[in-house]
Amino acid sequence: MPIQGTYSLFVLVLVVGSLASWQFSSSLRGYHAGAYVIAGLFSSALFIWTVFAHEAAHVAAARRYRAHVNGVTLSLLGGETAISGQPGSPWQGIVVATVGPAVSMLCGIGCLGAAFGVFALHAPPLLAVSLAWVGVLCISLAIINLLPAAPLDGGHVLQSLVWAATGSRTRASAIAGRAGQVLGIAMVGGAVWLAAAGVSWYSVAATAVVGVPLWRGASAVRRAAVQRARLAGVRVSDLLRSGEAALHDDDTVQVAERRLGARQSGYAGVVDGNGRAVAILPVARVREWAVERATHTVARMTKRRSAVPTAAVDEPVADVLERTNAQPKPVAVIRDGKLVGVLDPDDIRAAMREPDTGSTSDSQPSADDWPGRAASRAAMARESDGGSPYR
Repeated sequence: MPIQGTYSLFVLVLVVGSLASWQFSSSLRGYHAGAYVIAGLFSSALFIWTVFAHEAAHVAAARRYRAHVNGVTLSLLGGETAISGQPGSPWQGIVVATVGPAVSMLCGIGCLGAAFGVFALHAPPLLAVSLAWVGVLCISLAIINLLPAAPLDGGHVLQSLVWAATGSRTRASAIAGRAGQVLGIAMVGGAVWLAAAGVSWYSVAATAVVGVPLWRGASAVRRAAVQRARLAGVRVSDLLRSGEAALHDDDTVQVAERRLGARQSGYAGVVDGNGRAVAILPVARVREWAVERATHTVARMTKRRSAVPTAAVDEPVADVLERTNAQPKPVAVIRDGKLVGVLDPDDIRAAMREPDTGSTSDSQPSADDWPGRAASRAAMARESDGGSPYR
């Protein structure tokens, strides 16, 4: 399972470490400045480990229900587990959502217990304070994460409960997303109020940094609910255009233009010597480069590229959209580690405009449901007959 960290993860380490060092130096005197820095970095590293443990719990629970986990990403906002498909039942959704905060709570209790043990053994008080600080932070975040607002874990619990009560996944996602939007706006408003009240800049920044992504994530959840209903059963292979050659990063722009053939629009994938996708370029941009920079290599023209979004050939398109914040974007399609094409956002938008044939009804399980256990599959079969056991 891919585990990756964005560059913003270093920002999280520095922010948590500096906050811990500042609080330690304010509450516990008598140590050298370097000791506070080391204690802060230790607390930050331990906290990041608990965040990963939180995400690992989501992974274990999802795989218990035979869901496919695409990977875990750690960033400034914590961790995110990318899971393909939807739960086979509300109970599955609740279990997968709650195990993460439960593990965070256990980590917090464990850190507090270790702090008391260190204190009882008369070890350096700074170590005990560091452990206790991480323990309180873990417990606080576990409680916050259970707030009933998407995309927090509590929002997934709310979504599952509404789904169980109404039998409608789309409605459940919309309600959970709306709750997240309200909470996000409230936090941004709270940041403004804190700033006007003269509270520390750190409290204002922390509130705003959480509130804005929360509102954006909740908005994406609402969009994704509609998209998943429209794209039920549609997979990447259904929209993939055949016969489109990839560009090579060691080609000159002139050679790359010839590889494009008669194509004048869309996107082209760029691969390295091992066939691995390293960039996605608009065809029109390559045509423009060919006019003035024909002798430059493609690698030189794309040296500032960021990570390339990828998708599997047999993956549901709705899952791909969830990873792109519910916004259609060009995505490199991979089979056996090799680039086989680019999923064009225009094709995704066209697929979402297709008329509803009735096969995507809220009362029916979509083609990308988690398999789950036999009982869950039986419940899904009953639900498809119009007799949802969750209503």
